[in-house]
Formats: sequence, structure tokens, C-alpha cells
Amino acid sequence: MAEAIAQLCATLDATAQQEVYDFVMFLVAKQGEKKKSVQASVSARINAFLTENPTAFDEFVPVQETGLESIRELTKNDAW
Repeated sequence: MAEAIAQLCATLDATAQQEVYDFVMFLVAKQGEKKKSVQASVSARINAFLTENPTAFDEFVPVQETGLESIRELTKNDAW
């Protein structure tokens, strides 16, 4: 598809080619804004959740803080 577009653009005069280039750059910029907006939205929702529920993850204990026996107990029924 990109080759077909490039061939069509090659048939245009220089002014039209510049307009096509400017439009493509505009579309690329808009797409970048959408990605940033989605990323910001996800981050904002996570931050809002953590602000409303500051103890939401307190029940989880880092693996470093667990002993070997408790790990064996937790994984005794796991299939490896």
C-alpha cells in the first residue's frame, strides 16, 4: 500500500507533494496525541484508584519477605 501511495504522489507536482507530506505529518502527530492521551488516561485511572484505596495492595508480601517453608506450602499443589 505504501508503494502505491508513493507512486501516486510521484505523479503530483511539487506543491501537491508538499501538501500531501504536510497532511501525512499532521496525521502522524494526531496519532501520537491519541497514544499519549490513552497512556495518560490509564495512568490517571491507576493513580485515582490508588489515591482512593491506599491500602489496596497491602495484603501482598514481597517474595523476599517470605520464608522457604511458606513458599513450599503455597506451591505444594502447583504443577511444574
